[in-house]
Amino acid sequence: MSSSRGCVGFLIRNRHGKYLVQFRDNAPECKLKLHFGTFGGQIDEADAVDTDGFEIVDVERVARNCAAREFEEELGVAVTVDDFRYVGFFNKPSGPPFHCLEYLRTLNWRDFDVLEGAGAGFYTPYELSVLKPFSPNAREMFRLFAM
Repeated sequence: MSSSRGCVGFLIRNRHGKYLVQFRDNAPECKLKLHFGTFGGQIDEADAVDTDGFEIVDVERVARNCAAREFEEELGVAVTVDDFRYVGFFNKPSGPPFHCLEYLRTLNWRDFDVLEGAGAGFYTPYELSVLKPFSPNAREMFRLFAM
C-alpha cells in the first residue's frame, strides 16, 4: 500500500479546554526529535481494509480507523472509531495529506499513559501559538482546526 493516504493527528482536550500535545523523544526513528507535536501517526494498510478484507474508500472512515489504533498505541486508551469526529485535512508542502480528528471525550492526566514520546502537556490555544520547537504539521493543524 502506498503511503499516499497520509497521517492523522488528534485534537484532544482536558476538562479545562486545554489541548494535549506530545513532546517527541530522540529515538532514531523519530522525525523532528525533541519537538512538540500531536499524537497520531501514519495510516497503515490495515486501517484501509474492512473485516471482510475489502478496501475502504471512505477517507474519513480510514482516518478514524487509524485514529482508534494510534490512540491506543500512544496513550494506552482503548477507543472506538465513534470516539472521533473527522475535522478536515490539509496538504503538507511535500508528502501525503494530514488528517485532523477530534477526540469527542475529555482526557485528563489520570486517564492515560504516555507510551510514545518523551512526555506530554496540556496547553491553551495561546500557549500553543508560541510553543517552540513545534512540529510544522502540528502547528498548522492547530491553526486551522483549533484556534
